[in-house]
Amino acid sequence: MDRSRYSLETSKSDGCWRPHETKAGRRAGAWAGPKNALPQPIARVPIFARNNELGEHGMRRWLDSAQVAHDATRALLEVERYVRVCGLSSELLELVRLRASQINGCAYCIDRHMQDARALGAQEQRLHALAAWSDTPFFTNRERAALAWTEAVTRASDHRVTGARYRQLREHFSEKELVDLTMAVIAINAWNRLVISSRLTPGAYLGGRDSPRSRLPDAGS
Repeated sequence: MDRSRYSLETSKSDGCWRPHETKAGRRAGAWAGPKNALPQPIARVPIFARNNELGEHGMRRWLDSAQVAHDATRALLEVERYVRVCGLSSELLELVRLRASQINGCAYCIDRHMQDARALGAQEQRLHALAAWSDTPFFTNRERAALAWTEAVTRASDHRVTGARYRQLREHFSEKELVDLTMAVIAINAWNRLVISSRLTPGAYLGGRDSPRSRLPDAGS
């Protein structure tokens, strides 16, 4: 696919990033590749939520980061796109996003990723126990290693990224998967901080299987 033929723009109707053919692309002619190889909608992200009105508790968004710093937001979305198709399972990624959001106290992101995890079929028991995952039998050894790494990287200032945690992770993840998992943790921590500083109201996100995020390709299971 010739990516130069497309640009990423936000849709005013639903606040999603979608590929739009550039003028140069239109001059080059119609897309000749397979239909499923066309650029796909990029995930709905927190900063594009319809959140301009006062919330139930009188909360109003402070910043619209996509409007103020379009290029910065696009760069972060590219990291999100990479994580989305890196090969790690969707449910594992949602557990990682949700746990990091809990640690960072991002109410909007907790609500969002709880919805997305449910849409993937995550069990309510696992979601409710996530904050205390280490004391429950509801998670696999691979998930436990990923959650421990998520907490360590999110709380890096507490010197939690240790050799013991790294060795535990390597028992269940390849080097490539370790880098991918770390990028997922980096991405959600960035989103958490952007959303908190923009003051998005929890409940503004309407996700699940009908959201653009659910239509992104998933290479893992």
